[in-house]
Amino acid sequence: MKLEDMIEVTHLVLVEQSYMDLADERCSYDLLAFSAEQAKVLVDEEENPLYIAIGDDSSGWLGTGFLLHAPPLPLLEMLEEMECEVFQEPRDKIKAAMCEYFSSHLLASVTPALEDLNENRVQLLRDLLFEYAEHLIGSSCLDCCCGSGVGSLVLREMGWNPLSFDNDEALLTRGFVSKRLEPSQTFCIDATKLCDFIDIPERGVDLAFGFMVGEINNFSQGVWDDILDQIFFLSKRAFLTVGTEKEARLIEEWALDAGKEVLVHENPRDILYDRWVCVVWNSE
Repeated sequence: MKLEDMIEVTHLVLVEQSYMDLADERCSYDLLAFSAEQAKVLVDEEENPLYIAIGDDSSGWLGTGFLLHAPPLPLLEMLEEMECEVFQEPRDKIKAAMCEYFSSHLLASVTPALEDLNENRVQLLRDLLFEYAEHLIGSSCLDCCCGSGVGSLVLREMGWNPLSFDNDEALLTRGFVSKRLEPSQTFCIDATKLCDFIDIPERGVDLAFGFMVGEINNFSQGVWDDILDQIFFLSKRAFLTVGTEKEARLIEEWALDAGKEVLVHENPRDILYDRWVCVVWNSE
């Protein structure tokens, strides 16, 4: 369900320009610069306001979201002077609707990257995941740095419902066009700040997948260290693939530094992709 349908409006625009902006409370203050007599408030199961829109059906509606921070007090005070209508939906559905909103904007504004999928890799990836099936137990999962979505495609085929993310808009758009990525389950973020954008279950996400993480070199090593530190913090288990043993050993070192157990294996199926596998899990 789209945000517009949840609050029964048309011509809806968010003040946030990207999913990343949802973490910035300053964006919500932009709503204070506009005058309106009507407001729509979308709350979750616990009646937390997650979305506010102001306007009317003739001129349109301007909204802002609170998935990642609380509504600022001045905005709540403004609502007291307005005619408000309250709608309620589960938090997960509201989050999916916001993902879909920003994914639709990427589709409309970003030229997709060239098709990068080697069809053979889909089957090779299926085979690889089945080999490690005993390590892949749980219900919640992430497809980290998902690119154009080959990993998400295979995970959905296997019964998972991955939450996918990357910072490359063109690759994400390619994934949407090619139907490998689900717009309502995909967002564009800086993965070094991953923990700011994920609702972390009490015991962590069951599994974090990362297919062909890297390229991890002298230039990018610090960034990947930060990204994987976020992934290790969030997840009970991580299943990561890279192209070289050198990259795999770096991941092994970082996982051990994070207090994790780690298993490194070579995967002989493909000389180019997913050549080395790192399975990481909590040591408890």
